[in-house]
Amino acid sequence: MTENAKVTQQEQELEQRHQEFLKRKEQDFQRHKENIYFPMRGYDKYYNARECFVFGLHVKQHGWERYSSEDIDYVYFTRNSVSIRLNSTGELDIKRFNNAYEMFAWVQGFNACLFDIDKNGIPTNINV
Repeated sequence: MTENAKVTQQEQELEQRHQEFLKRKEQDFQRHKENIYFPMRGYDKYYNARECFVFGLHVKQHGWERYSSEDIDYVYFTRNSVSIRLNSTGELDIKRFNNAYEMFAWVQGFNACLFDIDKNGIPTNINV
């Protein structure tokens, strides 16, 4: 096998791995975006969708304020709010925002606090 053939084969393998990575990343994004009801654009859409997914899991597992995890049916995100759909068919805004950037920043901050709590030995039991 010549040197050029080896390089070409390595490039093809790298391209194949890259395509597999992109496919997995897009599949994860679609799963994480299931509870986000507005279009997401840009490279950070993957990060923001995952952060929202983690936040939703936490609220479903641990409840929110006076609502237990059994009371909560679904957590979803619109452009200006984070909301909970209750099993009693009621809905509640957890928090409202001026825009999506504020909402993502708030969710990311909340998740960072969860990570710090988990890192310091208090379990949060979130499996993504």
